[in-house]
Amino acid sequence: MIAIDRGRSGTKILWPRGGRAEWPPLAERLPGPPPAALVGDGTGPQRGAWARVGSDEWWAFGEVARGGLRQDELKATPDARALAATVAVLAGYRHGQVDLGLAVPAGLATVDAERLARIVAGHVEVEVLGAGRGDMWLRAHVLPEPAAALLAVVLDADGRPDPEAMRMTWAVADLGHRTVDIAVLRGGRVLWARSTPSGGLTAYEAWLREEVEPSLGMLLADAERASVVEVVAAGYLPTVRGVALPRDVLTELERHRAHLAEQVVRDLRNALAGQPYDRLLLVGGLAHWLGSELHREYPHAVVVPEPRWAVAEGLLRYLAYRAARDREAVHA
Repeated sequence: MIAIDRGRSGTKILWPRGGRAEWPPLAERLPGPPPAALVGDGTGPQRGAWARVGSDEWWAFGEVARGGLRQDELKATPDARALAATVAVLAGYRHGQVDLGLAVPAGLATVDAERLARIVAGHVEVEVLGAGRGDMWLRAHVLPEPAAALLAVVLDADGRPDPEAMRMTWAVADLGHRTVDIAVLRGGRVLWARSTPSGGLTAYEAWLREEVEPSLGMLLADAERASVVEVVAAGYLPTVRGVALPRDVLTELERHRAHLAEQVVRDLRNALAGQPYDRLLLVGGLAHWLGSELHREYPHAVVVPEPRWAVAEGLLRYLAYRAARDREAVHA
């Protein structure tokens, strides 16, 4: 079982017994194998991977995809199957069936979910440089992102449901770095959903390109810029190629954060006005970053311990739930 949450600020991956990885959200189709000098001793990078799917389809994922395209709103993209197979090998799978939990935005679930399942599912042979080979059958389980996030609350780690929580009507706000996605759910079914552009760290990335990079005298690759944003959003002052970023980076980020908090709270108020619900669940990267402001506005909201990982955690718990149901069917 593997859960893959392909967000616009990072690809978050979970598998049983504490397995976890997070990569920059980049993928690149390569014309051939990477140069040996890049691969080095064959152990590969820790935040990405090179992989060959089939006989000659080469891919780079994460921080090694220097010329790659960033993940956008659509998840049913040509790299989805290669990424899933690559992650399966890194998680220790080599043969047999591998169940994958994947998520798509609620507004695209009726179309993108079916396309994503078709792209990913089926037999695949893959070689991941530094990790080994796999010959397996992939089975895809695709959920709307707010439903997946909610499952991190209403299911326990073994997939057992909380009957009282399942009966409630939930409002789920996924506060991402680029959008605020809000949905109302009951019984695992999305009743209503909307998405608004939050700005998030998008404006901050533009500021990095236009002001910080010229002052450093260097241009950052997408993977480097994504890593800088991750570190700064966590409240730390990063270095780039051994050069410390100016301290006014954090000052500018704090100014941007205060403005963003006002915008996100306003979006939540407007979206939830008139919507009947029992509990509010806040997830996503901004749920942590804007925690104090959100708590003042919604003191009784539910916030999971790691809100950035709620979708991936919910997907993994859903897979555990499905596995338990399959076992019960066999012994019935």
